[in-house]
Amino acid sequence: MSFDGDLKKGFVFIGLAAVQFGLQPFFVRWYCAEAITSIIVLSSEICKIFVCSLILYFQGDFSSVYSTWTFNNSLRTAGVPAALYAIINVLYQIAYKNLDAVMFNFLNQTKLFWSAVFLWIFLKKPQSHEQIVALIMLTVAAVMLTLGQSDEGTDGHPSKNSLIYGIMPVLTGSILSGIATTVSQKVLQNDNKNSYLYTTELAVWGILTLIIYIQFNNEKIGDDGVFKGWTYMTILPVFTNAMGGVFVGLVVKYAGGVRKGFGTVAGMFLTAVLSFFIEYTPFSVSTWIALPLLIASVYIHTSYPYRPPLQPPVDLKKISIEQLNTDNENPLTENQKPEEK
Repeated sequence: MSFDGDLKKGFVFIGLAAVQFGLQPFFVRWYCAEAITSIIVLSSEICKIFVCSLILYFQGDFSSVYSTWTFNNSLRTAGVPAALYAIINVLYQIAYKNLDAVMFNFLNQTKLFWSAVFLWIFLKKPQSHEQIVALIMLTVAAVMLTLGQSDEGTDGHPSKNSLIYGIMPVLTGSILSGIATTVSQKVLQNDNKNSYLYTTELAVWGILTLIIYIQFNNEKIGDDGVFKGWTYMTILPVFTNAMGGVFVGLVVKYAGGVRKGFGTVAGMFLTAVLSFFIEYTPFSVSTWIALPLLIASVYIHTSYPYRPPLQPPVDLKKISIEQLNTDNENPLTENQKPEEK
């Protein structure tokens, strides 16, 4: 199994995204559980702009990349997905606080299915039979990781895994994520836009969307101000969430939207392991069963990509006979035709 340069880069960023995704639920619950959700998301978007601008500056590409920027192109390629990503971020922040870490990551895996469906419908990027099997294996791995997990309600408080405020937001976010991933893959791969520029555009449009959201939602700022519930450690989940967005853009550009899902499941396995050591969540045999399924699904999906059906071989002998018959029926060429009198 050999990879081209872009795919190798893609797997590096998949690994980085997996680490971020696996740690993020803990950081959110530990350091910003009482913070205003929309302000956390807004801060992450601002952090993305800062990080991407620094990367472009140190790469020496800042001027050349932004010299090609136009408002109309940005609105067309980044406006709609940015609004979707902003809504997804808010939905996920709500879900983080109302689901245990493993359940959140499992339900979030449905975005893999939606990404594959929308990529097939809109970008004509089908999966091979082997890749479909790999996606099924990946789903089974996600299911295995959730075996033994149950809702926990204590002292009259709502169950830890809430249907309305936990399960529904993450499922809705997964569908929207499939649509946004399809649009992003078209822009980054088909249109070959710079990933850092595109992430910055998504962040700027996302900020505008969030400002509108803050104005019209019921989440009141109150007397404590916008930084209610913040501590000096709150900047950690803000920064890691921003880096997750940067990594995802690079994964989509170099590896594609569907392979992004493999990083998510790897992050889910990391979450399960950390849940055992940090929160003493039961670590069952099913988790170890899920690990080889995850590894096998990655191997199969990358080793057996979709290839268009081969055209039937041309029968030169048949063509020669047909041409000979045609020549026999029309023996005179254009230059051999008799002159008209």
